[in-house]
Amino acid sequence: MFRDNIIYGLIGAAVVLLAVLILYLIKRHKMRPLPMDEMEGHDFEYYCADLLKDNGFLLFEIGYDELESIKKIFSNYKEYEILESVKDLAGNDRVIICRFHQI
Repeated sequence: MFRDNIIYGLIGAAVVLLAVLILYLIKRHKMRPLPMDEMEGHDFEYYCADLLKDNGFLLFEIGYDELESIKKIFSNYKEYEILESVKDLAGNDRVIICRFHQI
């Protein structure tokens, strides 16, 4: 009986230690800043344009009045083509579909 209590106590302590370790690792992982955390303005669009490789596609949401400035950004990258701009229910440009192609 006493031996069983010790075994259950050790198992319980191991579970608690494992849970604490997992919570510590989750907290540590979440505290790492992402590359886009510090971006302002259209930096995110530049970041996305640099990420696309090997004939990739990019779909992203834009502000209702940003289509022309986004087109200007992507005109600096000759390997990118804006395929389509999708409008929202209010008729504003809301999503851009871009494609990367090798030159």
